[in-house]
Order: sequence, then C-alpha cells, then structure tokens
Amino acid sequence: MENTSWLFFSIYHSYLYNKTTYFKAHNIVTGKLVHMKGKTPKEKRSNPVYGITCGTRDCNATYVGETKQSLNARLEQHKKPNIIQAQNSAVCSHILETGHSIGMENTFILDNGEQWHGRGIKKAIWECVETSSLNRNSRLHFHVSHIWDRVLQGVLRQLINNMQTSHRSSIA
Repeated sequence: MENTSWLFFSIYHSYLYNKTTYFKAHNIVTGKLVHMKGKTPKEKRSNPVYGITCGTRDCNATYVGETKQSLNARLEQHKKPNIIQAQNSAVCSHILETGHSIGMENTFILDNGEQWHGRGIKKAIWECVETSSLNRNSRLHFHVSHIWDRVLQGVLRQLINNMQTSHRSSIA
C-alpha cells in the first residue's frame, strides 16, 4: 500500500505543479471501538415493514404493513376509528368487532426500506410468508407470483413464532 501511495503522490506532484498531497487512513481503531449513537427504540424507527399480532391469547389474527412514519405513529392510526366506518383500517375494524387489543408489545419490525417501492415489495413478500389474516386487498400494490410459494415456505414465520413465545411467557 505504501508503494501505491507513493506512486500516486509522485504522479500528482509532478503533473499538478507541486501541490501538496495528504493521505488519510480510513480503517482506524477508534472507528471500530466507539459507537456514539445508541440503538433507536423500535417505536421510533421510521420506514419499517411491520407485523401486528392480536393481543388476545386465543386469536391468531395477524396484519403486515409498511409505513414511512415512525412505527408508534402508525400504530396509533391503526387504533383510532375513522368517522366513516368503511374507511377504518383492518386492524381497527378487528378491534371494534371483537373487543381485542393491540399494543407495541404485539408489534414486530420484519424489515426496513427507505424507498416506498422497496417497502412495498418487502410487505408483499411478508404477507405471503405470514399468511396475514387481517390484510385487505392482499397484494394490492405488488404481487408476488405463486412461483415463489415453495421458496417462501422455507422462510421463518416471525409473527406466529413471536405470538407463541409471548403466550408461553405469559403462562409461566
């Protein structure tokens, strides 16, 4: 590396009329050891593809969604009924019809994506994996071909596994 740096220095120096050249190491120890920024709590994370499970023990209802907002803001929107009953979210309709509840403890981040298009594709894939029961107009924006069904069967279902784990811990 030292010889390469010297080669660039000599070429740059001779062609650009004695300009000073500096070299900076990018791989330094402090960069590997110090992490000043703490981990963002899940409720404050933006751009998630998320899953919600019903908070009632005997209900296996699940919902997969995506949002640009923070997860907490979107969860609050799911909980609030709309003035026009038909425009309620699927999660809100489930809460109103059954009297069940949801909360941050029943919400899981499945994936992240900065761009709407990427989040939409990830949401469609997770809808296939989780076989979400509350989603309306399933695969409305993005359609995952049935060719992928066998591959997606091998993906670990996060929502059902988390739901079973939380029910087991509440029994103990």
